[in-house]
Amino acid sequence: MIIGATYSHIQTGYLGLDHKEIFPHLLDFGFDIIRIAAYWNEIEKSKGDFNYSMIKSMLMEFEKQNQNIVVTVGIKAPRWPEFYIPGWLENKTLEEIEPYVLMFIEKTVNELRDFRCIKYWQIENEPFDPSGPKNMTIPLGLLEKEVKLVHKLDNTRPKIITLWANELTKRNLLASITPLTDIIGFDLYYKVPINRFMYTGPKDSSLTLKNIFMQSMLPVWITELQAEPWEKDKIIATDMHPKSISPQLLKRNFETASSLNTNAVFFWGFEYWYWKKKNGGDSMWNAACDILKNHVLHRSKNAL
Repeated sequence: MIIGATYSHIQTGYLGLDHKEIFPHLLDFGFDIIRIAAYWNEIEKSKGDFNYSMIKSMLMEFEKQNQNIVVTVGIKAPRWPEFYIPGWLENKTLEEIEPYVLMFIEKTVNELRDFRCIKYWQIENEPFDPSGPKNMTIPLGLLEKEVKLVHKLDNTRPKIITLWANELTKRNLLASITPLTDIIGFDLYYKVPINRFMYTGPKDSSLTLKNIFMQSMLPVWITELQAEPWEKDKIIATDMHPKSISPQLLKRNFETASSLNTNAVFFWGFEYWYWKKKNGGDSMWNAACDILKNHVLHRSKNAL
């Protein structure tokens, strides 16, 4: 099993952190793979004017470090506000936006595909999960066009599509994405707030999830594993002692996810670990370091 993390320079900014300060720590942490995003509203602020300087600067550093990378492309990307539609399109419907997003994806894949560190393309992020300020989803027809386009532009790298896994059986969407992708990503959160005092987790039991994953004809990844706070009515949680996560819960979440017959686990919360460390609490950082150290030791023993 490989261990990775999502990194968002957008989230870094929300937390009041300096991307240039945190980025070297991301490189040094020892993840097998890191997921980043091509944020459409950042790259094409004006119609037809594409600026890839931010993502290219990261990819150049990843290349130097031989760090494996997943790049997410599309309308939806990791972190709030979920939908990264440029301002010049914000009053348009998704149907009206379609030709522009396809143009953006084509430009992005062509612009970035020569970076050897990119090992996978993720197409949209939880495309069927209603989210963002307008609680929207990506239509299946658009997703199919995006997948076909990425495959046409680069048929050498595997493609990933992700699902919100906390209601996996209830939503019954797995069959819709399986024909479209090479890898299925599931996003799992074990303490989601119902109100200020109560939390809920995945609706399916770990046994049910494990059986679903075992029956999959495709590789299964946990593309987001809760490793930061999720508190009621807080888009950006900066609690020092949240109820939804702790070093003990971080390790428990990882142990549970690791038992589900998955090929990879990506942590969701690296930016928070660093924020908390900077503000006098290094327990989450140290807990994550322990997990990575044990992972490296286990991998080394298996290689003998």
